[in-house]
Amino acid sequence: MFIRNICMNKNQKIGKFGEDLTLDLFLKKNYIFIERNVKTSYQELDLILRKKALTIFVEVKTRANLRFGSATEAMTSRKLFNFKQAVMKYSCKKRINLNYVRLDFVAIDVDKYVNKVKISHIVDVA
Repeated sequence: MFIRNICMNKNQKIGKFGEDLTLDLFLKKNYIFIERNVKTSYQELDLILRKKALTIFVEVKTRANLRFGSATEAMTSRKLFNFKQAVMKYSCKKRINLNYVRLDFVAIDVDKYVNKVKISHIVDVA
């Protein structure tokens, strides 16, 4: 783990921080962790979790500054389309019934100057 962190650039570290924070929040709500950072031909699925019979795919966007907009603004219609395509491909491969799938979006804005984190969780973005 230590070696991986040394090789990560600043954006990757910020992204990993957001994913770690999001995973902790879901685990505290008794979700079951399935997989993380699963690569598909469309994109990377950040988090895959389960709650009862439901499989939840979570896209996490983390921003440390507003230079390119907020984390919420980072989920464009194109990125949402790619997210859906990746979920469909993964679900087909793993034989997951799409009737029991939910796509969530978590936006995290970090204000390092006042040590504050704003988290927005949008349930069922699709």
